[in-house]
Amino acid sequence: MTVPLVSVLMTVYNTGKYLELAVRSLLSQSLTDIELILIDDGSTDNSLSVIRMLASEDARIRFATGPNRGIVAASNEGLQLARGEFIARMDSDDISDPARLEKQVRFLLAHPEVVALSGWYGYMDACGRHLTVIRMPTDDATIQRSCLSGVPAMCHGCLMVRRKAISQIGGYDPAFARATEDLDLKQANASRL
Repeated sequence: MTVPLVSVLMTVYNTGKYLELAVRSLLSQSLTDIELILIDDGSTDNSLSVIRMLASEDARIRFATGPNRGIVAASNEGLQLARGEFIARMDSDDISDPARLEKQVRFLLAHPEVVALSGWYGYMDACGRHLTVIRMPTDDATIQRSCLSGVPAMCHGCLMVRRKAISQIGGYDPAFARATEDLDLKQANASRL
C-alpha cells in the first residue's frame, strides 16, 4: 500500500444527514493523493451505514468505529491511523472547496518553516444557502498571538498540519473538553513555531 501525501481526518458522530456530501467533497478534490480516515464515535443514526457505503466505493477511505468516547479520543485514534506527510481536518458536516487540499499542500511545500495553516470559511443554512464568510487572520504574528492568548485564529475544520509536528506534541490532549481540544492543539503548534 502506498503512503498518501495527505491524510484527511474526520470524526463522525450522528451526522449521517450531512456525511455523504462532506465525504464526496473530499473525494472529488483536485489533489487525489489522499487517504480519508473516518472515525465513527458511536453514532446512533445512520452515519456508520453511510461510511460503509462510501468505503465500498473508494479505496482511499479507511474507517474505524467504536463506542462514543468523545472527539479527543476519536481524533487521536485517527491520528494513529494517519500515514500522510500532512494531516488535514474537516468536520463531518462541512464541505471543502475542490482545490482546498491542493492549495494547502502547495503552500506547505513552498514554505517548510510553516507548521500548520487554515483558511477562511463560510456558513450556510440547512438548505445550502450561503450566509457569510469568516475571514481569519493571515499573518503569522496575529495568528500566533491569537492562539497563544486563547482566541481561535485558525478554523479547525479546514486545518492542515505537518504530521511530524502533531506527533511531536502528542496529538490532542485528553484533558481538554470538546470545546477546546482544537485550540489547545493550535496553541501547542504555535508555541513550537
